[in-house]
Amino acid sequence: MKMKKPIKIEHLVNWYFGNLAYKYEDVDKQVYNRIKEIVDKLKVDELTHKEFAMIMKENLDFKGIKKELHDCEICRKLGIR
Repeated sequence: MKMKKPIKIEHLVNWYFGNLAYKYEDVDKQVYNRIKEIVDKLKVDELTHKEFAMIMKENLDFKGIKKELHDCEICRKLGIR
């Protein structure tokens, strides 16, 4: 099994926040600041996406309101929505 390459922590913070902002309506600057606080406590420069996501799930405690997905013709044709 191939090991995943570690990614810089700044990239992971933006990646995770972007995914939350895409999926949930009530994501704001406070959530971003909370993610940054958790990362500052870690004191690491690099992690894999999987490690970072696990740490965020354990420490962030974010329960958001899911966004309503828009009707998309391409998605319907592919059977996604």
